[in-house]
Amino acid sequence: INKFLRGGAASGATGGADSRSVTLQTTNLPSHGHGATGLTLPGFSLSGLSLNGLSVNTGGGHIHSGSGTISSSGGHGHSGTGSTSDGSGGHEHNISGSTTDTGAHTHSYNTKTGDAVYGTRDNAGNCWVGDLSFVILGFFFLYFLRPNILNVGEYLRIKWPDALVSGFFGLILTPLIFAALLGTVLGIFLAPVFTALYVFFLFFAFYSAAMLLGETTVKIFTYRDHIYLEMLLGVSVLFFCPFIPYLGQPLFFILLLFGMGGAINQRFGAE
Repeated sequence: INKFLRGGAASGATGGADSRSVTLQTTNLPSHGHGATGLTLPGFSLSGLSLNGLSVNTGGGHIHSGSGTISSSGGHGHSGTGSTSDGSGGHEHNISGSTTDTGAHTHSYNTKTGDAVYGTRDNAGNCWVGDLSFVILGFFFLYFLRPNILNVGEYLRIKWPDALVSGFFGLILTPLIFAALLGTVLGIFLAPVFTALYVFFLFFAFYSAAMLLGETTVKIFTYRDHIYLEMLLGVSVLFFCPFIPYLGQPLFFILLLFGMGGAINQRFGAE
């Protein structure tokens, strides 16, 4: 402590000193630290990469359990349960990843009781059974309505623009007529008959377009006529059309319009 004193000794009090100011200079404070203890979080623990003590007991309660390592690139699993009475979204996700195939996963969806599995195709043959049934039905159409289908196919090959326009308007007008009939008493009684005729009309249009596609495909490789082979190839092409990216579904819709227009203009191949 340095004292600046006027007219007095260093003691200040004995010499009648007049103290004007006191300056306190402190340098080189010793090193020290501040510490705090007693910070705790009740009911919460953090260990590694897992959280414990968190649970949800509401109507949509579910559990997420995950594990991953640096090499497995985030492999994890989701498991969930739901009520069997209200079926509030009960489902399961099973996801697994490896160091070489990071993203390999499977999804399985269960019903409320867990007895049946939906959303997964555990048997790859189920798809082909449905396709084969359409092929067999096409053979029946070709066997019993061979002249009609061939006439419509010939018409589509020559006057396809007219068929496309007729099919477009037929697709729009048919539901409108059906809706108008449902507004009357007679229409209510005729609704089942009209629905059956419309379904038959769609099948006829589908197989007429398939016949045209099959005939065109066969002629690429041979000039001989094989009507059943043409039907088989045509149905196969129509079934694979929706799987073509971006253009598949519009192409399928346009081909169906061709068949519908040909069936309308040719009166189901009667002309």
